Amino acid sequence: EFEILRHLMQEHPGVVTLDRLVTLFEGGDEARAIRVRSAITRMRARFAEVDPSTAGIVETVHRVGYRLALPGPRDRTSGVP
Repeated sequence: EFEILRHLMQEHPGVVTLDRLVTLFEGGDEARAIRVRSAITRMRARFAEVDPSTAGIVETVHRVGYRLALPGPRDRTSGVP
């Protein structure tokens, strides 16, 4: 889960493809895809345990992959990049 989160953070605000996340796990492609989806589900549940408003922090981009639903560097109102 940490590696998936790390990849999502590195690419923020972009999308990380499922294919790229699948490469983090060993095994057949379908088994690895299932592991990625399961890890994403667990991450969402853990975020929601800490703060229910963060349940949707990992967004699914239909037929592409996943991204973090956080403000990007230019979206912040503090003016600090």
